[in-house]
Amino acid sequence: MSEFNDKASLNQENEVDFFEIFQIFLDNKKKLFVVTLLISFITAGYTLTISNSYTSSALLQTSEDSKSALSKLNQFSGLASMAGVSLPGSDDVNSTDYVIALVSSKNFFKDILIKHEDLLPAIMASDGYNKKNKKIIYNKKIYLDEKWIESDGYLGFFSKEKPTYLQAYRVFKKDILSLSKDKETGFINISITHHSPVFAKQLLDLIINYVNELEKDKDLKKANRSLKFLNIEANKSNILATQDAITDLISENLNIKMLANTSDSYLIEIIDSAFYPDLKTGPKRGLIVIASGLIAFIFYYFYLILRHFKFKNIK
Repeated sequence: MSEFNDKASLNQENEVDFFEIFQIFLDNKKKLFVVTLLISFITAGYTLTISNSYTSSALLQTSEDSKSALSKLNQFSGLASMAGVSLPGSDDVNSTDYVIALVSSKNFFKDILIKHEDLLPAIMASDGYNKKNKKIIYNKKIYLDEKWIESDGYLGFFSKEKPTYLQAYRVFKKDILSLSKDKETGFINISITHHSPVFAKQLLDLIINYVNELEKDKDLKKANRSLKFLNIEANKSNILATQDAITDLISENLNIKMLANTSDSYLIEIIDSAFYPDLKTGPKRGLIVIASGLIAFIFYYFYLILRHFKFKNIK
């Protein structure tokens, strides 16, 4: 019986007294309030040093005209492959998935960077945005007077030289570009986030236009090579069925050339155009301050509880 009472007494001592925990809060509520408020003010001050970011978005779909023309051309892919002809767009790949993969690729980014060298400083050295003159504010420790500054490194991106396209690509993919596909409609949502709302919109327009330009050029080259070969084969063959098939192939390749030369939206069409964003998308200062205050409160309260029971056990 005595042993049972000892165990019961021990269990009571080990049980958490929630009233006692609440009493700790009541006894230290002023300290908790001061610590929470102090951390919140410090965090608020820090968030003011973070430059605003803006997001420009567009809604896209793959061009119905080009899909229709290419699907017709695919009917002859068997004959074309036997003849050694590469047809434009004859690969069996979903066009929406292809666009997303293309825009996300390193090669695509590298091509744009080569054609537009001014993009590199905006991606790697942007530190803010001047609303008065609508220009990007560059980090002077990195980029000054249109020259890269030699340094011992900037967040691991580069050292004593301008950043490479791979380093810029990682920043572009992580912080700037956002791509998604609507599973129900197949539409593509694309957005660019940057300190400068002007740059965000311009870069988004540039990407959309370059996708169409790149695919136009690729399919035109394929169509021209195919037409050259088909015209030679048409003069060689005396078989009527083969001549008819070649004539159909020539007709469809000419249709591809016509679309490429007359359509601005060759591969992708714009449903909702890119815009100059007037409202910032980040940082969410209010949310950051509230979260930091809540975390400070929880950690300090937990510290007070541990300290209380530690001293209690010592006694």
